[in-house]
Amino acid sequence: MTLYKSGDIVVSSWANNRFFERQNDDRSPGLEPAWNLEANAVTEEIDPSNQPRPAWRAHVARNYVVDPLGWEERAAEMEITSFTPSLDTADFRNSFGRLTIAGGSYNVNSPYRIVRFRGGIAGNQYNPANTLSASSMTTRMGATAACVLPDSWQTQTDTFNVLSFTSTSIEIENADLVATLDANGDGTASFAPAGGFEQAINCRVTLYSSDGRQSVVRQVSEINRSASAELISWLTDIPSWLTPTRVRVETFQSRYSWMLAARRQTSGAIYMDLITFYKRSFDPHHELIHPAHFQAGASTVVIQYNPDLGDASPALKRGGFICDAQNNRWYRVINFKEVDNAYLELENIYGNLSALTPQPLQNTRGAIVSLEYAAAESSGIYTSTTNPPPGGALILPGIINVYPLQPRLPWEQ
Repeated sequence: MTLYKSGDIVVSSWANNRFFERQNDDRSPGLEPAWNLEANAVTEEIDPSNQPRPAWRAHVARNYVVDPLGWEERAAEMEITSFTPSLDTADFRNSFGRLTIAGGSYNVNSPYRIVRFRGGIAGNQYNPANTLSASSMTTRMGATAACVLPDSWQTQTDTFNVLSFTSTSIEIENADLVATLDANGDGTASFAPAGGFEQAINCRVTLYSSDGRQSVVRQVSEINRSASAELISWLTDIPSWLTPTRVRVETFQSRYSWMLAARRQTSGAIYMDLITFYKRSFDPHHELIHPAHFQAGASTVVIQYNPDLGDASPALKRGGFICDAQNNRWYRVINFKEVDNAYLELENIYGNLSALTPQPLQNTRGAIVSLEYAAAESSGIYTSTTNPPPGGALILPGIINVYPLQPRLPWEQ
């Protein structure tokens, strides 16, 4: 039986255009239920007393990203901050973009929401979008291995100053490894294999034989420091024939990475973009959704900065990209001009906005952005005095390029 929390999402083990959101905190039986695929319908499960109970609500997967790295980073954020999502507040793992840093009202039906899947394959229960993903993506290291180019390692030390060793550890003269890698200042660097605070860091040690002709690589689990030495530990024994005399410690640098953005049309066709990053930032502020107004056929967008940015500015730059957070479409920025009051710019376009309910943000900074191509869809366009459709923009730094992929047609899925 698998424990699920409210707001967890899964997809079925057979292809369809639905995902299912957990409605309660409870364990699910081992057998996949007979899914009710009607939009917003609830699939029941049988509880231990043999009684049916509501368990999963079906939603159409229209806009989504496959983002193992982002999912893992947001899961770590939720753990560190002890943030508990519910059906009415943001689950940062499963949502790409956020209305506020703290969360706020942001449920699965929000028109802003782009669903974030962790990625994986069909498992022995439900194909787990969350907790049961394919083994290669069930950890931060697995996500890194799947989504980051593997040849970016930085040497932290390369030394012959070996003091002692065992089959699972080696002691060297102090090389300031803990001082460099200890993220929470507890005097120990505890990496992914040990489930420690520094599990975001992938660290390896290479041990060389005395003649330099043979070597063994191990993934470091922990580094401890004494007054004059540091003890490097790993989990798998080294061969008995190896007497290491040289030690090189390296950490992995997540430089080039990717995620997949997808839009499912009413016809069933799926259009996908491959988003590539250089040194992708996972700062929560960079996933803030900024009120924005995309108009089909227009190549100019007015963005109002999210108040949670404070006095900072989003990562707008010429040649960068912004995402229409309602339609999951990505556009290259060719120019932009920051303004002190973006509300006035909206009035220049739409006229007097005082009668609108709800009101657009007032007295907020923003930008007028010129796109490389005209917007393909509209969002946030005021056409009446009540309930203007929401529109938003995501502005992520570090995007190298956005590559459109060949669409998948319904009969190919």
